[in-house]
Amino acid sequence: MTLFTALFPPEDVVAELHGALRPVRRAHPRLRWTDPGRWHVTVGFFGDTEPAEPAEQLAGLAGVTAPVLSLRGSGHFSRGDAAGVLWIGVAGPLDGLGRAAAGVPADWRPHLTVARGAPLPRVDFVGREWTAAEVALVLSRPGADYVVLDRVPLTTPNG
Repeated sequence: MTLFTALFPPEDVVAELHGALRPVRRAHPRLRWTDPGRWHVTVGFFGDTEPAEPAEQLAGLAGVTAPVLSLRGSGHFSRGDAAGVLWIGVAGPLDGLGRAAAGVPADWRPHLTVARGAPLPRVDFVGREWTAAEVALVLSRPGADYVVLDRVPLTTPNG
């Protein structure tokens, strides 16, 4: 099982991206497309571990300002095999969140994974803005749905 913290985009943002990817999915049917219900932006990664007290992984996030984000552009991560990862970028002020969250790698590049395989297309996408209102602590098991163990709200300017 894998443990990580994540931002989950709101349903309207997911629906907008899912619709924009429809022609790309038709043009690249051999790619392994990820389920939009699992789309998230990983904030911290704790790897294959048993969950400790959830507060430990979420410590430091209370009081962090909720960033206004948008999904835009795309890129690829290569892997050792012939397959790679197609991701959609995340634009917005994430530095404060990255500094406050536990488990954030030094080379953190906020993104949302949408497909795996090869060859990977380029996706020109600019999505609507949304406010990341909370960070979730998530448990992932192979072949199973994500389990949200805990959540911490981020501070919005209105309270």
